[in-house]
Amino acid sequence: MESEQRFREFGKLITAIAGGHIMNREESCEAYRQVILDFQPELQQGAFLSAHLMRRPTTEELSGAWDALDSCDTMKIEVDLVGPVCDIVGTGSDSLKTLNCSSPAALIAAACGLPIAKKGARLVTGVSGASDIFESLGIDLDHPM
Repeated sequence: MESEQRFREFGKLITAIAGGHIMNREESCEAYRQVILDFQPELQQGAFLSAHLMRRPTTEELSGAWDALDSCDTMKIEVDLVGPVCDIVGTGSDSLKTLNCSSPAALIAAACGLPIAKKGARLVTGVSGASDIFESLGIDLDHPM
């Protein structure tokens, strides 16, 4: 019964957004949390994302989406480094089948002595995801930090 109520409330939010409703940061965070954690059916997720992108998200809504990503889909690690760390990320998988160039760039920068933070996503629609590349090189991605 709880999930049915959550589905209905999310559906009302989709309708409101399609009608021009602007979410505050907390409301946006909760909506994106439900999408990230797969608490809503795929149809509802797609409807929400479509409605939100068609209406053009505000800075506050995008901040809420980031809050959800940061809390639900980001691993926090502690490193013993002094000085800057470079974060190299790619554009993600795409339908153009472009080549992953951020992973080799990360390896080259690290070989030059720059500490690198690298997000490792799996292949979705492109040619190669960072996690797939590093696993093919023999790197254990599940190794404890």
